[in-house]
Amino acid sequence: MKKPDFLKQVDHTTLKQAVFYGVKYINTHKYEHKDYATREEVKNKFQIIQIVKELMMQLTPKEFVNLFPIKKEYNHSEEDYWKDYFYTANKLKEYDMDSPLADKFEDFIWDYTNDTVCQFMVETLCTASKLRQFQGQPSIAEEWAVKNDIPTYTVNEKQGYILDNQTHRSAAIKKKVPNYLKLVN
Repeated sequence: MKKPDFLKQVDHTTLKQAVFYGVKYINTHKYEHKDYATREEVKNKFQIIQIVKELMMQLTPKEFVNLFPIKKEYNHSEEDYWKDYFYTANKLKEYDMDSPLADKFEDFIWDYTNDTVCQFMVETLCTASKLRQFQGQPSIAEEWAVKNDIPTYTVNEKQGYILDNQTHRSAAIKKKVPNYLKLVN
């Protein structure tokens, strides 16, 4: 894989810093408005994610492990394929630890166990899903639910109703009266 032009003049220390701070930025990024994000904000966040992923591809597995250590979680058993420390350590043996991840990045990141990296990948999926919705497509979760015949609902708490997305029928949300309140005759 060819190295992008913007990386040709960057030293490796700066590259690692950019990856680390880029991941931290994406994980802590908040949109300007608490209740919603604009199309432009989502598009900008997605572009930043793509740049950070491009930078991650330039790292070697050894550098990646130094930046984001494997989570020290031990649930290993022979019949269980839970992603824990041992699972990740075994998967790392499949990679040349001193050459850049490049086109192996997607497989590598899928097998990697680290909370910060996991949160980054969740943010990536959520941002891609929001971007799809701005383009008039269903979110990733909605598309999966439709393919698997799972009903989805939209809740509107302000107006007090829930909408079935398949039948487009709505029902009022009934708020339960707290136990400490009693009807007085």
